[in-house]
Amino acid sequence: MPSYFAVRVADQIGRYYRPKADWLAIRLRWFRRIETALAVVGAALGTVAAAAAHASLAPWIAVVTTVGTAVAVHVAATRYEYQLIEFLRTAARLAQLKRVADAGASSDELDALAVSAEEIISVENQGWMAKLAEEPLDHQPPAAK
Repeated sequence: MPSYFAVRVADQIGRYYRPKADWLAIRLRWFRRIETALAVVGAALGTVAAAAAHASLAPWIAVVTTVGTAVAVHVAATRYEYQLIEFLRTAARLAQLKRVADAGASSDELDALAVSAEEIISVENQGWMAKLAEEPLDHQPPAAK
């Protein structure tokens, strides 16, 4: 049973959850930067449009479009943030079980830890399935429509 933790659990932590969390953290940083930049651009466009003596509707279209884009980027960033938290949480829980197993757990304890590890992985997968079921059809992959 120690090989289960050395192979299955370590592989899930090191080759799936942590690399995905690292990738998500990078994407989240980019989305947050874009979100901030768009908010600044929207505020600047709004200021320019409001200050123009011969203000027309055209500058406000740019402002509304920029603000709308910023909101969409915020929504995407929030999604990445949720995923990041879930991946980090799952990796931490699996690492905790692996530490207990590596510390010299008995055969019965290893069996119970293996069941717990599979439950953690299963709960993560069920969470994704539930999250996908919440999404509108136009945001799901083509095969899911």
